[in-house]
Amino acid sequence: MVRGKTGKAGLDFPFMSTDSPNGQPGGAIPAASAGLGVAPAAFLGPAWTKLSAVAGGAEAARRAIDEREPGIIAFYRREALARGGPAELILKARRQDEMRRLADALIEDFRRLCAAGALKTSGIFENTGLRQPIPAEFWPRVTIEFASGRVASGALAWLAVTVEAADPPAARDAEGDIVRTWLQKRRDKRGDEVKKALEAAAQKELGQKFTVRRFNAAYSALYGHRRGRPKINK
Repeated sequence: MVRGKTGKAGLDFPFMSTDSPNGQPGGAIPAASAGLGVAPAAFLGPAWTKLSAVAGGAEAARRAIDEREPGIIAFYRREALARGGPAELILKARRQDEMRRLADALIEDFRRLCAAGALKTSGIFENTGLRQPIPAEFWPRVTIEFASGRVASGALAWLAVTVEAADPPAARDAEGDIVRTWLQKRRDKRGDEVKKALEAAAQKELGQKFTVRRFNAAYSALYGHRRGRPKINK
């Protein structure tokens, strides 16, 4: 198992290694990605662990997330639970009901992460045989076949689907914000000044919070360029 990128929630996602598809239709799978069949375990670890415990193991959990239980079965099971009966049968019905609830919740969480862009997915598009990203907007309504690695929406389908954590948003530079705020207040108070003079004043007043990179970024954002003298209003 290799460590993946940091997800949007700031957590490290574990990635299961996958076989390289080089030389097969669709091109290479990214190294830090998980096949669809193991993606729930890779990206929804606590929920997967709980489902596996209730279902009786990982294999049973994998079957549960691919099972399409008819509503009538769930109805009769809950009717039986309400009426009561032999303890062994009631215990089995409760376990099945809990397993179904956990499986459905896990699938919906997985859909939500894919639809929100927190997880990036790609697959070999059946119409072309080429690997391509699966648009996030498809995920709320796609049919997911975890075991076979297939995702479909109407006439559109992707095979050998892989999943990886999206790149995290860039961390906000709090110190850089201080430099930008200082520069804006200085401009509001004194008007436009020569960059060299501003840089010297910023370094003196801001101390360790000042760096040339932060100053140049703040100056560029405020004045629209990095070098030379700003246009000073007469």
